[in-house]
Amino acid sequence: ISINHIEELVMKNRFNFIIFAFILLLTSCIKDKAQEEEKVSVVLTFNTRSVSETYDTDSGEGIQSIRVIIAQNGTVVKNEYYPELSYNASLSSRTFTIFDVPVGNADFYIIANADKSGITDWTPYNVGQTPSFDLLTRHVMTTANGIVEPPFPIAQQFLNQSIRTNGQELNFSIIRSVVKLNFMFTNKSDKDITLEQIKLGTFVPDKTFLFPQESRPADLNYHPLNMNNINQVVQAGTSFMKTVYIYENTGTDTDAYTVAIVVDGYTYEPLPLNLTSITRNTQVNIKMTITPSNVGLSYIVDDWTNTPVTIPPFD
Repeated sequence: ISINHIEELVMKNRFNFIIFAFILLLTSCIKDKAQEEEKVSVVLTFNTRSVSETYDTDSGEGIQSIRVIIAQNGTVVKNEYYPELSYNASLSSRTFTIFDVPVGNADFYIIANADKSGITDWTPYNVGQTPSFDLLTRHVMTTANGIVEPPFPIAQQFLNQSIRTNGQELNFSIIRSVVKLNFMFTNKSDKDITLEQIKLGTFVPDKTFLFPQESRPADLNYHPLNMNNINQVVQAGTSFMKTVYIYENTGTDTDAYTVAIVVDGYTYEPLPLNLTSITRNTQVNIKMTITPSNVGLSYIVDDWTNTPVTIPPFD
């Protein structure tokens, strides 16, 4: 075999190797690109339940609208908004299908009733943007008089969720941003009386974060809350219940947790609740009983359900 022939074979093998390597590289790139661009549909179920039992929620307390922001590697890949779903008692849970979600690990930021959060500009969270999600989760909501009117925001973040298969189902429990206070006033006297006011001690916050946080806003303040002009006639042997919503409280002294009432023009001495905190998405059932001789108080902090309020009787 001549030297020229050997060199020709070497060149041909080298060329074949280069072609083969190029084909492998091209195939790998196409495969990686296909995997990178693979998208699936995801079935999301959101609920506001603080316990595992199934129950409806009272009118105004459920999911009226919902915004779903999905991010991968810090970049928004989905920002879906479902407005004005309903305003009735049954919407403690909602299920949606979101299409074309890229395969991979993703962070979900869920805000129900987002229009009540005080955020009016959602363009920083448009698809393709790389926003500061810390600014979103630590967005501060305020209230002028301590009372939060429903519907109120319900939010939670779910980080590093694995998205792998088409039709994958994910279930998320989102957290109400408020505390529910149920005041049950029972008249055990022998005459009809008028409940004129309920007065709360200096434990009512003026602000909170949109998403659950271990810390609290730096400029958070606590105020007393006077519910004036209730003016509810409570007949002898009957009860009356009033519900209000406030932001969570984890920073005041036990002495701040008091409740007082004004009945027929007379202000009764504040009674202690002996609490140290009230976390969001819980309800405090407070029972005040008036007898011919005095006013008694009992309370219980419970899961937020719409089951009948049952409180240990005052002795």
